[in-house]
This record gives sequence, structure tokens and C-alpha cells, in this order.
Amino acid sequence: MIIEKRFMTAKELNKAYMNISEVKLYELLNRTGCPKINIGRKYLIPVEKFLNWLEDISVGA
Repeated sequence: MIIEKRFMTAKELNKAYMNISEVKLYELLNRTGCPKINIGRKYLIPVEKFLNWLEDISVGA
């Protein structure tokens, strides 16, 4: 049985889905509308919402 994480840290998300530079990742995470939860200096990203948001913004690109 495979259990996918519902939330990932920025580094986990980058390794699993993005594979972009850390600078570009944080630029993306700081864009208006990006679904994320700030916990101190750390981001927790709801994976499904993030991927849907990424798909929505990429359609207009």
C-alpha cells in the first residue's frame, strides 16, 4: 500500500516534483496565490492544491 504525503516541505516537493534551483523554488512559493502554510521560516505545502495551482498558472504561460 502506497501512502502519499498530503503536505511536503519545500525541499521534499522540489525533489519529488520540480527539480529546479532553490532560488527559483522560493520565488515560485512567494508568488501571490501559492498555497502554502508558513511555520516559522519553514513552508508546508499541500501537495494536491499546489499541483492544481501550478497547472492553473501554467495554462496562461
